[in-house]
Amino acid sequence: MFKNITEKTERSILCDFLICLFAIAFMAVFYYGWRALIVTAVSVLTCYVCDVTCVYFRKNKLILTDFSAVSTAIIFAMLMPASVPYPILIVSCIIMIIIGKQAFGGNENPVFSTVAVGYAFASLCWKEAILLFPTPVPMGQLDLSSSISGKLMHSFTYTIGKVSVPATSPLDLLLGRFLGPMGTTHIIVLLVCAVCLSGRRSISFLTFFTGLSTLLANAFFFPLSIRASRFSSVEYELISGASVFILIFIAADLKTAPKTKIGRAIYGIIIALLTIIFRGYANIETGMIFAILIANVLSDTTDKSPVFFKFLFKWLLRVIKLLSKFPVVIIGFVISVIRFISEKSKKTSSVKIVLVDKIAESKNSDGEISEGNSDDSETKMTKLFPDVSDTQENYNDKKEERTTNEE
Repeated sequence: MFKNITEKTERSILCDFLICLFAIAFMAVFYYGWRALIVTAVSVLTCYVCDVTCVYFRKNKLILTDFSAVSTAIIFAMLMPASVPYPILIVSCIIMIIIGKQAFGGNENPVFSTVAVGYAFASLCWKEAILLFPTPVPMGQLDLSSSISGKLMHSFTYTIGKVSVPATSPLDLLLGRFLGPMGTTHIIVLLVCAVCLSGRRSISFLTFFTGLSTLLANAFFFPLSIRASRFSSVEYELISGASVFILIFIAADLKTAPKTKIGRAIYGIIIALLTIIFRGYANIETGMIFAILIANVLSDTTDKSPVFFKFLFKWLLRVIKLLSKFPVVIIGFVISVIRFISEKSKKTSSVKIVLVDKIAESKNSDGEISEGNSDDSETKMTKLFPDVSDTQENYNDKKEERTTNEE
């Protein structure tokens, strides 16, 4: 199956993956110390032993030099927080190999992404252990015991939905020094890996490109934060949600990606659109994992039924060629769309501010805000606008100003 997809051999692709994963694992060790190495080693040992055991009991040919489970284990470890308890990691790896890989025939007949199955299981069963992260410190050393007693916090992706502009500096964002899975925050290293793997045809470039382009386009036209600019929103989208890492090592994996070029392009768009829905409406930080599980089911469909998609692409090309004869119309249409989106975002922001002012100006019969009413107002604002951090500040400023005037 693998040779039908690409001229490269499975062993060659596996070597390319391992080289890139070693570079990412090195960065994880740099920020989280020896614990990151232990988490990776435990994951590799568990997955390899479980994979060999399953092959033995299925009475298949045992190949001790098959290190596909090692690649899977490192990818899974890089999606984990450095603070993940070892028992949770071991159980998740066992479920990942048995249900996600061996239950469907192992390497010969992959249906779902093995890593996606394992991560979905872990995040649903142990949400706090998987979605809370320690602070990355260069050359830092975390406690090597199973459970870390230090303070754990939500990821950078979580804070984007709660505050208007994240407090993390641009330099920290560039260097990957922010809260998140220990191998997914190093954006520079990940982009280099994407270029190398695409150039060596070890991943589906079309899936990676269409998926990432769809996510960035959505972030530009529909910013993630009200106060953030469009380009800042694109930057946040690029580094949040482990999107780049998951697109490279899971979504663009040639084992589960479609075989045709059109199928791969559509496959990436489907994953991106489902990710937008999961993250925007279901509030799932790593929604791309669940999007990939759904898209895996549609992988063969995009290959076996390409007639409709070919017709769609040809129709779009004809429309583009027709519109290219009228550049003024295209420019006017683009300007109109941008104006419509900007006016809509301004109206949304103004409506929120007006409502906050009304809540802040609510008084009791004596004309003063009582402590109970103040608490009610704060509760109302928190429920109405959980994603805007400055509403509470506006309310407090108005309250202090009103108290000063009365004095």
